[in-house]
Amino acid sequence: MQPQVAEVFETTDGASFATGHEETVSVNTVPDEMTLPSTRRSARRRQRRAARQSLVSGMAHASHDQSVPEQRVCVNDAATDDAHPDAQLLQALETEGQSRLEALALIRGSVRRLCFESTGCRVIQQALKFGDKKCIKELVEELHGSVLEAASSPHANYVIQAVIARVPTELVKFIIQEIRGKAVEVARHRYGCRILCRLLEHSPSNEDSVHMLVDEVLEKPLEMCRHTYAHHVINSIMEHGLPEQRQIVAAAVKQDLLVNACGRNASYVVEKVLLYGSQCDREEVSAKLCNPENIVWLGQSECGGFVVRTMASMPATSFSKDVMGLVQASAEQLAMTKYGKRLLQDLGLAWQEVKKQ
Repeated sequence: MQPQVAEVFETTDGASFATGHEETVSVNTVPDEMTLPSTRRSARRRQRRAARQSLVSGMAHASHDQSVPEQRVCVNDAATDDAHPDAQLLQALETEGQSRLEALALIRGSVRRLCFESTGCRVIQQALKFGDKKCIKELVEELHGSVLEAASSPHANYVIQAVIARVPTELVKFIIQEIRGKAVEVARHRYGCRILCRLLEHSPSNEDSVHMLVDEVLEKPLEMCRHTYAHHVINSIMEHGLPEQRQIVAAAVKQDLLVNACGRNASYVVEKVLLYGSQCDREEVSAKLCNPENIVWLGQSECGGFVVRTMASMPATSFSKDVMGLVQASAEQLAMTKYGKRLLQDLGLAWQEVKKQ
């Protein structure tokens, strides 16, 4: 019997969920009938490792040939050693010709391992960039069953984002399927939120499966608007979501508008409502915020000041003129705080100039 190891997806508020990933744990080192398959897998790994070392050696010899131009590796030197096989794979992928083809062949069967490593994730991203359709399909298939684990990885999340951005839509559906039912937890994660943002940005507007994930996120819209990471997903919903989904977000921030407009996270969502909401929602939010007391309150707040700037810069609305007038009339009060002075300067209304009028 082989024990199952459940991967746990951590979120910022202490919640967690199991990915259901099963990891093989070796409990017997005797190469008998029960362990033969894993022994064969180990042998294949050793063969691939030897092949990569052979490729590295061949490239080292080629670098002494004056007819072969020197290739530079665009990776972080502090994070990887040039002599490491994965770094050399990265270099080979950036080289046109036979070296790239050999590197793509060597990557097959190791995609899942590579995407969770600092250098390996760059290798897979480059492979998705330079591989042909058949190669890309084979590489992506190796990621099936790993999406939730990748969403919590500082390295693998970039691979999933690259798949969404570069791979045809029909090959991306497995990502949506594996996130379904866990969209709230993914949205709350520092890396997972990026994957949902990419899905919203690159999926067709009629992709129902993506909208089902959005509906999961919007079950508690105000809570998500105020969350450190989930508010990024809400912003993407305002930009790329359906009209009815945008209305849900707008209704959520209007519940306690002034508090949200001054909040570190929700203030970004208020700005998105002003920019991408329906005309009715934009006018209602602007009308509630455009009075002398609220303008001073917002202007003296670090985050609220950005909401005032957004309202002042909105084109073709009477509210932009109203905001500028209210800010000018409240300049003396605003100038009493650091953020108020900064707002006056950004709007071209220095306090000293207003005071003389």
